[in-house]
Amino acid sequence: MSNDLSKLTRKERRSALIGMVLGDASLYRQSGLHSTDATVLKITHSIKQRAYLEWKRDIIQPMFEYPLQIVEAYNSAKGKQYPVAKILTRSNPQLKRLRKILYDAEGTKRVTPQILNALDDRGVAIWYCDDWCLSKTVGRGATVIAATNCFTYDEHLLMREWFADVYGVCFNIYQHKSGTYHLRRGISDARKLIDRIAPYVIESMRYKVEYPLPKRGNWYSLPDTVRTPKQETLFG
Repeated sequence: MSNDLSKLTRKERRSALIGMVLGDASLYRQSGLHSTDATVLKITHSIKQRAYLEWKRDIIQPMFEYPLQIVEAYNSAKGKQYPVAKILTRSNPQLKRLRKILYDAEGTKRVTPQILNALDDRGVAIWYCDDWCLSKTVGRGATVIAATNCFTYDEHLLMREWFADVYGVCFNIYQHKSGTYHLRRGISDARKLIDRIAPYVIESMRYKVEYPLPKRGNWYSLPDTVRTPKQETLFG
């Protein structure tokens, strides 16, 4: 894959967009549009992550026929306001098709083999930077934790199988008291995923892929079963 954003292929840009929607971005039908199927893309980040949003904009800009604008505003949460930077696109037939794939009939994000197999390393890197974290514990290395709480248990089984197949990482599925689930794995295994996606993580987000090395010089011996996925085309 090219790391020159101007040279990305259509498939690479689509993979990146899928990674964005699996993470912090949303596709939704905007009220007031003439068609009930008219779909727009919204991406919002803290103002501290404006550089990350600008990078995302540069990736997907060629998919749109007008300049994508970044707007600064304030969002409210728990009675407090905080500054954000966001992009809101116009309706787009390509976004409409993607929404039908990424959302179920009730408007909930979902994961399917078709969606996962459309991801390349850059798409996974974006999903990771949006919704995953590297939890570092003094004296105990680090743990990769995925905020995949919006997905069902069956979807977590699917994700665990896919990550094991593609990256050789055997994530564990943890259940919250609320009944939701998430993926997590110690760095001795999860580093195989991080090492693959790290080249596609921009400088302002590097803290998410900088993990501590083992104190004794060696990682635990774990099997490597990695393949390169055959990317699926979602748009025909």
